[in-house]
Amino acid sequence: MQDSLLLPWRTLEHNATLGCEITGGKPWDARTVAELFGTFGLAPFRHHLPDTASAGMRQRVALIRTLLLGSNVLLLDEPFSNLDYDIKLLVQRYLLNYQRTAEATICLVTHDIDDAIALSDRVVILSDQPTTVKAELSIGLGLTDKDPVKARKSDRFRDYFVEIISHLKYLNDNA
Repeated sequence: MQDSLLLPWRTLEHNATLGCEITGGKPWDARTVAELFGTFGLAPFRHHLPDTASAGMRQRVALIRTLLLGSNVLLLDEPFSNLDYDIKLLVQRYLLNYQRTAEATICLVTHDIDDAIALSDRVVILSDQPTTVKAELSIGLGLTDKDPVKARKSDRFRDYFVEIISHLKYLNDNA
């Protein structure tokens, strides 16, 4: 997801449905595609080519392509890196709802500590090369429902942030 990998000759909609075409897996329907494009603010751009779309729009199309596969395991690498903050929160809310309703597991690779805390049940901090697990934290913000905005307002959020920062390579105890 860090790079959308859209085919330049296919419309955004046809790029979104490509995964289903290739895998021959779960068939997608036009209504679901239209709903996802609407949810992610892309409805007016469904028939546009990728070179007319912003990086954030292309990233959302790549996410739609992933979601249309209907997998209960999502592997996402920096999926919010090109998104405006309000769009990022909208997508994060959608993913948390998807996780809940599809009983999915989402593995998120990110350098954004706020995103890691707000979205995760568990954060794994990796070392530099050779890569090893430096630390593993269970995240419990005390919320009845997961929401990326409520998570960032949680009293416990700062404590997790400080703990994660303490494991980072380039910061010392005075940071």
